[in-house]
Amino acid sequence: MRHKKSKKVFRRVVFLIMIVSLVSATGWIYAQNIEKDKILKHTEETLATLEESKKVLDMRLAKIEETNSNLTKRIEELNSQITLLKNQGINIEDLMNQDESDRKYAYLTFDDGPSQNTIKILDFLLI
Repeated sequence: MRHKKSKKVFRRVVFLIMIVSLVSATGWIYAQNIEKDKILKHTEETLATLEESKKVLDMRLAKIEETNSNLTKRIEELNSQITLLKNQGINIEDLMNQDESDRKYAYLTFDDGPSQNTIKILDFLLI
C-alpha cells in the first residue's frame, strides 16, 4: 500500500510540475507576444509616417517635374528665337557680350504735363 501511495504522490508531483511548467511557458509566450505587439505597433506607426512623407515627396516631385517641363519648353522657345536671330544675320555672341556703355539712351520729358497726345506717344514708343 505504501508503494501505491508513493506512486500517487509521485504522479501528483509530476502533474503539478507539468502544470507549473505549462503555466510558466504560457506566461513566457504571452510576454513574448506583448513585446512583438509593441514592435508591430511601432512598425505600423513608422510605416504610416513614411507613407505620409512619400505623399509629400510625390507632390513636390510633381511640382518639380512640372517646373522642369515648363523650363524645357522655355529653353526650346529661346533656342528657336536664337536660331531666327542667327538666320537674320544677327551675331548672338555680340548681343550677349555687349557692354552697357555701348548702349544708347534717349530721354523724353513732357514739360507741359500730360495732354491728349500723351497716350498716343507712349503707345508709339512701346512698339
